[in-house]
Amino acid sequence: MVEQKAPYLYRKRGVYYLCHRLPEDLKEHYKQSKIAFSLRTKSSRVTKLKLLHYLLNWMKIGWPYGGVLNTIASEGF
Repeated sequence: MVEQKAPYLYRKRGVYYLCHRLPEDLKEHYKQSKIAFSLRTKSSRVTKLKLLHYLLNWMKIGWPYGGVLNTIASEGF
């Protein structure tokens, strides 16, 4: 069963996954319109740290993160 924790985060078989839409300028280079990958953890605490790590790196390269960081701060996910 898949459990949706937030618009960009879900759990499948207890493991957290990050899912994010590709920016418009990158869509022409990929077959899918979004990326999704495992955070390789079942811990919500570790998930939050990994999310912050990915999002901060995406911000460094100028990838629009859609306010995900604000959602993490306000909701805890």
